[in-house]
Amino acid sequence: MTFVGGMQVEPPWDPEAGGFFTTADLYISGDNGYMGRNSGVLYVIDISMPEQMQVVAQVQMPGPALDVKVAGELAVVAVQNGPINELGLVVVDVSDPPRAHILSMIQDEFWSGVHNVYLWGDRAYLAHSASRGLTVVDLSDPERPVISLRGCTTACLLNQELSTTSLISEWQVATQVTASDVLPDEVELLQNYPNPFNAQTSIPFRLDESARVELRVVDLLGQTVEILVNEVFAAGHHTLHWDAMSASGQPVASGVYFYQLRVVDQVITRRLLLLR
Repeated sequence: MTFVGGMQVEPPWDPEAGGFFTTADLYISGDNGYMGRNSGVLYVIDISMPEQMQVVAQVQMPGPALDVKVAGELAVVAVQNGPINELGLVVVDVSDPPRAHILSMIQDEFWSGVHNVYLWGDRAYLAHSASRGLTVVDLSDPERPVISLRGCTTACLLNQELSTTSLISEWQVATQVTASDVLPDEVELLQNYPNPFNAQTSIPFRLDESARVELRVVDLLGQTVEILVNEVFAAGHHTLHWDAMSASGQPVASGVYFYQLRVVDQVITRRLLLLR
């Protein structure tokens, strides 16, 4: 065995500063390596020349990136202990590795994060900690992943004081879940991710019925920075992206901004933070 090359992705541990960075997972696909870190970053590394490997992209995750899998133009990242307790799976577009970016995120109140993920066809199989068992996610539309099967382990049953019969019922009912079963029952504007961000952020929202949607970004003075969309969307889960550019195509300054969702006579506002 001969050493060919190596690289340092993050600063070495400084005992005086406290804390440390660790690699949680590494997946190789073609000429690229995809490294998940406990620091909450997915690194895309060009390994076509082992003697001169280099990081070509960094995608901020909302929590520790514990497991990474890649299939075709998609990378899926298992995230656990993120700022949102139910957070679990992040889907990343790696069709152009240097411009890798988040497509979608899926979470569920049943989960306690996601520890491991396995890909088979257009399905992702998720393993959870805290005895939460197995979940299957349909990725046939990677921008709108849907939970198609939810299960539970024996330990989970003991924790929840359920019976074996209820476990069987839970699996049987889960297999009948369709997109119409998981439609939201109200209009929701979710927190953007990542947040803070420095390049691009994703803004998810949900509609309980088809409606015209306007999503705009405004500054602290209430002045419009950019209108991301103004069109009709079907009922369901949607995600838009903002690249921190103004309506005139100029980069905006670091700071606090607000994004507003207008649906019919309803207006929902949330805050985001841009750090360049």
